[in-house]
Amino acid sequence: MRRERPREDRKKPLEPPFSSLDVDLEDVRRWHSRESILREDAWVSSHAPSTKTAASVYEAPLPPPPSISREITTFAWDEQGSTVKLYLSLGQFVDELVSSDVSVRFSSGSVRVRIGDLTFERKLFAPVKPSKCGFKVHEERCCVVVSLRKKRKEEVWPSLVADVNADPCAA
Repeated sequence: MRRERPREDRKKPLEPPFSSLDVDLEDVRRWHSRESILREDAWVSSHAPSTKTAASVYEAPLPPPPSISREITTFAWDEQGSTVKLYLSLGQFVDELVSSDVSVRFSSGSVRVRIGDLTFERKLFAPVKPSKCGFKVHEERCCVVVSLRKKRKEEVWPSLVADVNADPCAA
């Protein structure tokens, strides 16, 4: 049985809802459902006798499937007074690193780095000042250096990341 959709909806080109790497399962299901309806419409149109002219049949190109994000799991870090530096060596993942492909998001308790389909996201040991944080891309060495400014400069960080085994209710 063919599902009927409003004619205006058929004429809109479909854009996948995953232009960024933040794709949740509901978006993928919605995209897959719309893709299935388009394929079904195209099959019915091509196999059923039609009185319409070929110019009135709408065939939308299928958008590419979402890319799967790969996580960067190896990193180095160093503490220098009020600053903590994070070093991400990307030579094993990319052949060429371009500054415009790198995006970094800071919050007071975490850092997220994205390079194409690569991601690095960690909750930090202690709060930082997002407005004072920054990053530098070394294209020739395929390396990204992220500088994090501590909120409490006298605090020593025994680890870059928050302890995943700690009790969140403990003070």
